[in-house]
This record gives sequence, structure tokens and C-alpha cells, in this order.
Amino acid sequence: MNKKIILGFVISLFAFAGSFAQTPEGVHMIRVGESAVATGCYLLSGQEQLTGQAFQQDALLTYKGYQYTVYYNDTRNTCIARRKLPLGEWHEIVLDHKNTADDAHNVISMGICANDGTIHLSYDHHNTTLHYRRSVVGLANDPENTKWSASNFGPDINYLEAEVTVPDVTYPRFINKPDGNLLFECRYKLSGDGDSYLREYDGETHTWSLIGRYVQGMDFTPDACAYINRMDYDKFGKLHVSWCWRDDFGGGSNHDISYAYSEDHGRTWKDSQGNTVALTEKINPTNSRTSGVCLRQGIASLKVVTIPYNRGYINQESQATDSKGRVHVLNSHIPKEGAAISDWNLSRKEARLHQRFRDTNGTWITNQVKNNGATVNSYCRSQIVIDAFDNAYVIANGAEVYAATDAGNYANWGLVSGVDKGRFCSEPQVDHTRLLSDGVLSFVYVGRDKKLVVIDYLLDNPNTPSGKGLHAACYADEEMTDLIKEIDDVVPGTSNALPLNAKKIRYSGTLETLYADQYTLYLVAQGPTTLYVNGEKLMEKTTGGSEVISAALPVCASHKQNIVIESGNVVSLSWSSGRTQQEIIPATSLYSEETLMDDSDNNYAYSPDI
Repeated sequence: MNKKIILGFVISLFAFAGSFAQTPEGVHMIRVGESAVATGCYLLSGQEQLTGQAFQQDALLTYKGYQYTVYYNDTRNTCIARRKLPLGEWHEIVLDHKNTADDAHNVISMGICANDGTIHLSYDHHNTTLHYRRSVVGLANDPENTKWSASNFGPDINYLEAEVTVPDVTYPRFINKPDGNLLFECRYKLSGDGDSYLREYDGETHTWSLIGRYVQGMDFTPDACAYINRMDYDKFGKLHVSWCWRDDFGGGSNHDISYAYSEDHGRTWKDSQGNTVALTEKINPTNSRTSGVCLRQGIASLKVVTIPYNRGYINQESQATDSKGRVHVLNSHIPKEGAAISDWNLSRKEARLHQRFRDTNGTWITNQVKNNGATVNSYCRSQIVIDAFDNAYVIANGAEVYAATDAGNYANWGLVSGVDKGRFCSEPQVDHTRLLSDGVLSFVYVGRDKKLVVIDYLLDNPNTPSGKGLHAACYADEEMTDLIKEIDDVVPGTSNALPLNAKKIRYSGTLETLYADQYTLYLVAQGPTTLYVNGEKLMEKTTGGSEVISAALPVCASHKQNIVIESGNVVSLSWSSGRTQQEIIPATSLYSEETLMDDSDNNYAYSPDI
């Protein structure tokens, strides 16, 4: 175990203790630390960056216990890195393609196909021919045994299906399908004059196929393009998409919020009331101005919010879905009571963050994100995510974290953390998967120091612990060389199955917490006893006789931590927290197997060939 990592987490916990503000009731989180992915990212001079744009979908994601992120390094090479969660070090792959323009549109998007374990990358686009590559089959599905190396990624190619070049690509994104396959979405042609297309990857055949044009803007009604907030599935298998329209090259013509959903993976589209309103057209990218039957401006019921011109309305902000299938959309624009401003830069200063969600009856509800009752201006794009308890979080303005709850109908927005305010110059990318699966809010930023940093907050555990107890190894000697008996599913303090002639007992396994609380462990022992957490000594009793010793359980970006107790006698282990009265740790929170906490022993390729 890396001692510096553990120490960093503990220090950040106490440094964060005074930074909470107006946390809505029902929201609990602890900033447990951060890790540096890379120390040399390529930076642009302005606020927008090649690494870190809200529309990347996705630049940070978790799959099978590993977290992945993408970026351009100092030499402008396309990079992908991964780490073993929760405390592993980052390992970088440098690919041969170099970014070609100082243009913040030219970001990297990433997707992982669960069915075949391939990692897909698309990068360096602004109305340019496709750049795409994918890994060998199984790279993500068997990360412990597959070499993490550039040699396991294929060449840069300009096609997906049938070796037909994909032209004029902007804003590529990958979407994970419920069946384990992938969608690929991108714009064809120009700002204010473009269409959007969908393709589908089959993990069994390892091939792409064209679904077709699903949004048309190039149709003289007027010419426009759709700027997608995000496209993702809810837990019921519906595919949601929301967007604004732009009618020319300038941000001042961004207007309205439109929304549709599909129940057949992007072939047929319905409006908020469930009416079928459009069909995706299986055509290759075309310059045809003939109005089709896909999503377009002429369908009135697609518009769910009216936002006029010159409202400082930034395109492509954020979207998420919750456990009830409700879609949440985050956008910043001048509130309706404010005056229109034709100067784009001035209008952005008056823009405020608005959160909207489509209720289960199809109606849309609007709230403004607030800090101590004041509306929040966002100087760049922000992100919204929803946890397993339907709490909503907004990451804005250089790592400020805001939250609101389902119980408060999302009208109770408050600042949860401002400890990192002003540190970063990019827009955030948030790990949606890790939030839902592990109860960890994890997001990535790049700073003016060129460091790419992932910040982790521990939230309440979304999983129900299902353990049965620790493993107990019983020895006939103090040196623990003469093993007498091994027993699984032992709960310290409650088991009578341990042999009476044992001179030393070693309890080992995993402890799982329930809450984003500071826990205290209490150890009752009759003689010399030592307790370790994640390989670090946490408590030690050196005297004889019965005694209770206690210590704060280190907080890390996981509810599961390794625990080992070495004692000459039967011990009792209890815990308490802000929401837990002191009690013997229940069997359900103890496991006989240890959790792998890092990957320091794995054989990685640190300097792959490029």
C-alpha cells in the first residue's frame, strides 16, 4: 500500500471539515482526496481547453474496477490512462496521433463496449474527417491479465462501417447501450447548419453499422444545428436526448430547449407526452435540404422550454437521468426576467445555472441552482449528475459542488463544497458510472499548472452490504508459523468456533461502511493486539489485560477497506459514526476476502512504443 496515498486522503478529510455550506438535508459527502493523472497536459491560452470540455461524453469512466480518462499531453499526443480503484496509481498510454489545432472543439471522447471489452476513442475534430481507433478485444474485460500498452490499440482510421470515410465530424460521443453494445453520435457539417447521425457497434461481430440521421438542421426552416447536452439511457432502457438549436455561427442565436426519447435505440422518437414524432432516416451524410422525417425544428412538441436569442445561453451543457426515469437538464442563460444582451461576453456574465427535470407525468419543472439563496453564474459549462438516491449534483466554476434532493423537488439547491474554487481552467468531466455503482463522486479537471487531477468525494453507499464475517487463521505459536485451523465468516466478539489452544489469531478480510461519515473503530482485547487497515497499522495494544482502544477509520474513495487483526485472544470489534450508534460490526459488513486496494504489483507498460 502506498503510504503517501493513504496520508493524502486523511489530510484532505480534515482540511475539508470546515468547507461545507448549506448542505441540503439528505446529502452527505466527504472530500477524500485527489490524484494526479498527468503533470503535463497541453494547454490553450483561454478558458476552454482541449482536455476538459463538458461535451466530451465521456472523458472519465469506470468499468470493472478500473477508472479511465483521456487527454492530450505536452507534445499534443492523444493519451489514455487508467488506475485500479480505489487507490491505484495512474498508468498512461501515449498514442501516435497528435492534436492538429488550437481549437477546443477537438477533444477526445471514449467508450467501452461491455460485450467484447474493446475501448473506443474518437478525437481531434471540428468539421474534419473522422479520427477513430479501438483496442483489441478484451482489453477492458480482463484488465488484470491484458497488457496495458499502445500496441493493444489499432491504427487511426477514418471510417466505422464498410470502410466508408465519415466526413465533417464534430462532437463525437459514445453511448453505452443496456445490451452491452455502443452507440456513436456526431454532428455532420457546420455550426448553425448541420445534421446529427447515429451509428451502432455490435460486440459480437465487432462491427459498426449506420442507424442514420436522427436530427436534421440543414432544411431551410431556417438552417440550424442541434447542440446536444448529452445522450444517455435510463434504468428502464429509454434513450434520452436534449439539445438547443443554433441558427447561425454565433452563440447569440442559441435558443430553446428541445427534448425527445427513444425506446428502440434511436430509430423512433417520442416527445415529452409519449407521442411518436420522428423517425431516424437510414441515409449516409448528405447535403440535401429536403425536409425529412427525423427530429427537426418544425416539430413543435419537441420544444419544452422557450429561450429567445441573446440570452447568454451556452450550448451543450449537461444532462442526466435518475432512478425514476426522469431526465434532468442543466443549462446556463439569462433568467426570463432579465434583459436580452447582444454582446456574447457580456451576456454570459448575466447567465445563471438552471436545472430542469421532466417529471414522471411528462411535465417540466424549472429550478435555479443557488448558493446561500443567490443564483449562480457559471463562467464555463457545468455538469449535472444524479446518485443512486436521486440526489442531484452540479459541478461548476472550477470544482464548486452544489446539491439538491428529490425530497426537496430539487428546489433546495445549496453549495456543498467550494474548497477547490478557482483551481482549474477546464470544464469538468464526471464519472457517472462510479457515482451509481460505488457511491463516489469523481470528476477530472486540468489546471494552469498543466496537471490533470481527479477529485473524489465519498457519498453514502448505494449497495447493501452482504458479507458473512472475516477469515480467521488460528496458530499454535506467537510467530504465526504453525497453523491449526482456518475459519471463514467469523464476527469478532460473537464467535465461539475458535480453538481454545490457539496462541495467535489473525482475522483478515474486508470491512464495508454504509455512510459518508467519519467512523470510529473500537477494539476490545485481552492482550497484545494490532489492527491494520489497508496495510497500515491503525491501532496497537501492547499490554496484557482487557482494554478498549479506539481510532478513527481512515476515509478513502471506497466503502470497502482491507482489515487485519492480529491478537493472542478473541477480540471484539465495534464501530460508530455520526449516523451509527456504537455497535458490534455486523456480519453483513464483514467479508472473508480482502479487497484489492491498489495495483502496485501488476506489470504495466510505462513507456509504450508510439
